[in-house]
Formats: sequence, structure tokens, C-alpha cells
Amino acid sequence: MKFLITGCNGFIGSKLTKKLCESGHEVVGLDTRSVLCDLNQLSNFSFLELDIEVDEIPDLALLKIDGVIHLAVSMSPKSSESFERLLLGTNRLLQAMQDAKTPRLLGMSSLSVLDFESLEAGGLVDENIRRCNQYRRMGKYAALKSMQEAAFICYAKNYWASVVITRPGLVYESEKLNNAYAGIVKQNSAIIIKNGGQIPVVEVNSLIEGLLAAANQPLKSASYFCVNFVEDDLPSQSDYIARLRDYNLLPQKYFSINWRFFNLFVQQTYRLFKLLQLEQHLPSLFMPQAFATRLKPFVYSNQVAKSLLGWKPNKFK
Repeated sequence: MKFLITGCNGFIGSKLTKKLCESGHEVVGLDTRSVLCDLNQLSNFSFLELDIEVDEIPDLALLKIDGVIHLAVSMSPKSSESFERLLLGTNRLLQAMQDAKTPRLLGMSSLSVLDFESLEAGGLVDENIRRCNQYRRMGKYAALKSMQEAAFICYAKNYWASVVITRPGLVYESEKLNNAYAGIVKQNSAIIIKNGGQIPVVEVNSLIEGLLAAANQPLKSASYFCVNFVEDDLPSQSDYIARLRDYNLLPQKYFSINWRFFNLFVQQTYRLFKLLQLEQHLPSLFMPQAFATRLKPFVYSNQVAKSLLGWKPNKFK
């Protein structure tokens, strides 16, 4: 098959591009900056330097594209940017796919779109959990991803379309581990918000195998499904925090607080700022949905990815 990948130069995009090419697929990569040297060495890879928000998107039918893998998105969207502006590239890409009747779409989303706020503490997180659409209670990135999912699902209504929405957990590689699930972490101090739940991590190369399996799924017209990617034997938050300390990713000075107490503080702070119509100026962790996503305790399932895609996840090491 011939795939078009947006964000091909990115952390995940570059690895997935190589894997697809090694598997015999042809890849057209799109990115806003010059192609990485090692991608250019792939014989079945071609590159288009363009910005899908402003540049003309080529005719996908003329390029003979069989499927689109949409990875490109701002990881740190500015609070001043409207959702319409942030979704412009996605909507323009989907319109190009609509014009060409491109049958296959793999959209990269995130576990952060799920409605963790309404889920009971300690509950099971799987593909049955509904997507949150209370965008003003979410962090900007999670809200953007949730709105993207809505656009992907709308595209799946076309009679020729087959859509897979992938939701990875916290992606890491080797000693590169994000501290977002620990609490409030600054350069010289931290507030560790303890919850006793699992941390939904997924190692990047394991994720790439899952994305490859999702991209190779048989077409099912006018349909979509979502799949979560997390590892087997997920670490507890205490194990995760210990690993962060091993990697010197937490400052020496910190104190701890139970998540329930801090959650009360978040709820009251949000209510006050909402009353003053200033809630969008809060840090993302003080948005109730964003706090629940990162620091409310849950357990996570990867059974759909394993049974439907034949995915073999790693274990946290």
C-alpha cells in the first residue's frame, strides 16, 4: 500500500515511516521542516515539505494514496489559539481525502480524550469509556485531540471510509520518561500527588508495532474503531516515581499530598475562575478533566489491541 504520513519527521512519525518502508509499503511523508537524512535514504519514501494549515495539499488521487496516517499536531497549543485554528490542518487534510475518496485513515489520538472525570476512582479504563466533549474542562491538547476524534468519526460516515483511531498512553523511550503523572514538577521542587493507581505507559517501539498492525487492518467501509495502547504489567504510581528518581527526572526537594485533597483544591479553584470567566487562563492541571486524567487512580486494559490487532506489548522496565 501507499501511505501518506503527516508529521513524518516527528518522534513517532520517523520511526513509523521507517517501519512501514521496511515492511514493503510506499510512504509519502509530509512535514513543515526538511526531511530527516535517514528517511531520505529509504528507496520507497518520498517527501513533501508543506504545512497542511496553509499550503495547498496535493491531489491524493493523483498520488495514488491508499491511506493517510495523521500524526501532525501541536503538542503544546497556545491557550490564545482557537480550536478552529488548531483544527484547520486536520479539516483541510480530511477535505483532501474526501475529494480523493481515500479509503483508509489512521488517526493518532490520546488516552487523554477519555472522560476520566466521571469515571469512578480505581475504575477500568478501556475502549468502552466515553470520549470527553466538555472541552472547557480539559487541557488544550486533550480538547484538541477529542475534537480531532470527532472529525475522524465524521469522516468514517463516508461509504468508502475505514477509520482507526489510536490512543496511546504515556509514550517513552529508554530513559526518556515524562513526569506528567507525578504531580506538579518544577526545576527545583515538586508536589507529588499520590494516588496508588497505574501509569498508562507504552514504549515507543512497541507502539510502532501496534500502529503498523492498525494501518494494515482490512478495510471495513463506513466504519471506525478506537484502540488503546498501554503495556502489560503497568507500573504503580510509586514504581513510576521511583523510576523518575532513578533517572534524575524529579528534583531533590518535594513533598507529597493525597490526590483526593488536591482534587478538592482543583475543583474549588476551577469554580472560582469560572465564576470570574477566567478558567481558560488556568494551568492545565487545574482543569478538572485534565487533573482526573493524570492524577486520579485507574487501572488500564490493552485487551482490544492484543485481541483485535494481535499486538504484543512490552512490559515496563
